[in-house]
Amino acid sequence: MLDKNAVRTLMWKRMRESGVGLLPYPIEGQIPNFKGDQEAAKRLFDEKIWNAATTIKINPDSPQRWIRQRDLEEGKTLYMAVPRLSKRKCFIRAKTSPADARKASSFKGAFKYGFPVHPLEYIH
Repeated sequence: MLDKNAVRTLMWKRMRESGVGLLPYPIEGQIPNFKGDQEAAKRLFDEKIWNAATTIKINPDSPQRWIRQRDLEEGKTLYMAVPRLSKRKCFIRAKTSPADARKASSFKGAFKYGFPVHPLEYIH
């Protein structure tokens, strides 16, 4: 069984070799942009766990924007991590109407439409 870092390293290598990783480079050290990110998100939306969820914690990386947008469109509660969890209030609680979900699901939009929270302040 591979540990988390070994899996990440393997996936970055495979993404680079197959050409699915997209700019900006480098692929390594992040959740990179990749060809098929929207299709990957759509696969999640068909899962029972997605439909049962009322609260989502997600990273701010670009490929996950589709998931953040769908979350907001469906009225689920969304917590987005601040990059590198660098602040005491290291999550943004998104707050928007479904009509603003596209704007609010972007990195900048999350800060504009949401508010910072500490992990112990999660409101379900």
